Amino acid sequence: MTGTSETQTTPQMTPVILLAEQPTRPVDTEVFCKDNQPGCSTRFHDIIYVTGQRRFWLLPKRLTDQLKESASQLKEKTVDTDKATRMSNIADAGLLDYFLTPGPEAFLEDDDGGTGERHRYLESRNAIAEDTDKRAQCRQQWFAARAQGDSTAAMHAEREMFRAKQRIEKHEKNMSDLEQVSNRRAEALGYKRENGVFYTPRALEARDAMKRYLVEREKAVAEGFDVFDFRTNSDATVWQFLKHYKALREKLTGADVVDENALKGVQETLLILEKKVEKYVKAIVELAEYGIAVPEFALSPDDVYAGTEAFQAYCALLTERAALEKRIDARYSEWVSATAGKAAPPGALFAGLQDQWRALNTRAEQLKNTAEARIRHAMPPRLFVWEPENYKPKALERLAKSNFPLRELSSASSTSMLNHISLKYLARETSNTLTQALNDLKAMPKPMSNAADEDRAFSDWLKAGGAHPLAEKGPWFDSLGLFQPDIFFDELKKANFTVDSLESADKRQRWGDTLKAMVFEDKQLRNLMLFDNSPQAQLMRSLLPEGSSLQSSVSVTGPKWQKGLQLMGANVALDVTAWRGEVNLLNVELPKRSEAQSLLVDYTAYDGSVRTLDFGKLSLTLSAKAWGFAGASLMLSRSLTLDQASGFTSLAGVDVAQRRGEVGTFDLFVGAQAGCKVAGELSWCPPANVLPPAPIPNRAPFSAWRPLARLEVELVAAVGAGYSG
Repeated sequence: MTGTSETQTTPQMTPVILLAEQPTRPVDTEVFCKDNQPGCSTRFHDIIYVTGQRRFWLLPKRLTDQLKESASQLKEKTVDTDKATRMSNIADAGLLDYFLTPGPEAFLEDDDGGTGERHRYLESRNAIAEDTDKRAQCRQQWFAARAQGDSTAAMHAEREMFRAKQRIEKHEKNMSDLEQVSNRRAEALGYKRENGVFYTPRALEARDAMKRYLVEREKAVAEGFDVFDFRTNSDATVWQFLKHYKALREKLTGADVVDENALKGVQETLLILEKKVEKYVKAIVELAEYGIAVPEFALSPDDVYAGTEAFQAYCALLTERAALEKRIDARYSEWVSATAGKAAPPGALFAGLQDQWRALNTRAEQLKNTAEARIRHAMPPRLFVWEPENYKPKALERLAKSNFPLRELSSASSTSMLNHISLKYLARETSNTLTQALNDLKAMPKPMSNAADEDRAFSDWLKAGGAHPLAEKGPWFDSLGLFQPDIFFDELKKANFTVDSLESADKRQRWGDTLKAMVFEDKQLRNLMLFDNSPQAQLMRSLLPEGSSLQSSVSVTGPKWQKGLQLMGANVALDVTAWRGEVNLLNVELPKRSEAQSLLVDYTAYDGSVRTLDFGKLSLTLSAKAWGFAGASLMLSRSLTLDQASGFTSLAGVDVAQRRGEVGTFDLFVGAQAGCKVAGELSWCPPANVLPPAPIPNRAPFSAWRPLARLEVELVAAVGAGYSG
């Protein structure tokens, strides 16, 4: 202070203007605070599980009604009996516009001005095709000019070829650089690319596990694991000794007085025996964790050691059968040699050997049927692979953009196991934010679906409506990573949440059983091929009839065959495995064995006479399986045709799906395409004059048909009559 003072002035008071009272906005009594934190309201009308997010949501009644209305609207459009109308409705719902053909360009960014990475990549690819044709044309001109002795024209053509080559090299360099960028982004999103084909990391890991299993199985079959046991002074297989010592251990532990020394010796012996087959058993269990049941596991899901023993017995049957076939061949050769090939052997000569062969074959088939039946009813469900040598990883046939509008959810209050909504419908009625997210043309492919999807657009919409999220992770998983619904419901009560739709014990039981089919702990969902929550599988499940089961196969009306030998006009049923997102076409015979005609060929003999040669009868059994986007396409298609345009037997659809707007360039036709597997077996019935003798009374009838060749084609690129946008 300097001792001086300033003159104090009294500020003028500004008059307060009171505005007219505005009409109050009605308050939603279910939401009492904007951030909707726990404690604002702990009573909710319903609870849902969003499969793509892997997250639970507690819903107030208003949101429940909105979602039910949206689900009802979409279901009404997707289950229409008129498939042409249904196709139009699905396109209107935006369910087909957000898929990309897997390729490097799918992971490249694009700008509105046409200067982005994707535009430059496609431009280079098209330029290479044009310049390649240009070089071929110039080469022809060069040869023609050389032939005519026109050196000027030849020199001009040579210069054009050189320039075209330079342009091709430039564009190839550009494509290579952009593909490296694309591969890095694809790997960051969880995709793997091999030989130009995209796979999930899980599919490739399962393939590697299958290779390890085949190596260990080959060792097991070759060695047989025969051992000498000094305790019993006998030779036997590891499996027999394991069974013996396990029974002995149970006997010792069940005695009134336990012999500790004897029990210790038995346990040590068991450890030594298990060590011998450790790698083999570990390979089987590893595949089971990936959701694949090989023969050893399928024969005894509860005890892998018992399953391996049963499989060894199966291999022994095959070995014995092969040895028997050699004996039959040797006996036949002896007869031919003795008669100089001028007399057919009598039936009695092979009757005994035939009986032995049929008995061995019947036992082998029974083992296979037993394994298939056991794994069909085992929980959790697994993919049954009886011939692991033919296993191939499943390729990604379509990529979905991150702004894909379909959402799949399971509601405690709904009578359906799953409900589906389109965010496009919600956007029209509620939110501009949803509309902006759906119209983002530059959206990249979605990250791998086994991870939780943040799904900001839908999550923000739910939160704005008063919904409360609950993480999937929690203390409601057992040691195997399987969901325990009763514990989950108890935890809700402990957190003071009240859900009206869970008040009934029957509803809790029903919804809990549904959740057990789709909710798994991270480790299990990452390793087990149990529930496919990808956009492609969600699209397929959205097309299923009301009340369809997730775990058992569902038969739906399929398309009609338009051409083919005995297929014209025949309806085909589709066998849908919803939890895996797969569609199976039932087997079709071309022609039916009972209607097959002999193949007769006339030829001129050495004496000039015309004779007829009977080649016997042929019958081809075809089956088709599709998954993901291709599976949904099969369910939408009105007709199918057998196609050989690609050089392979494949399926082609007639209905062509029209793109809406410029959401992405992709090849698309509704029918079987990439993501389709065509398999079959060609059977041959020899002519009557070379058939074995008639069956002996009271003996099993002999089947004249025998496998001649197998067909198995898995398509990873679109084929058939399609539409390229």
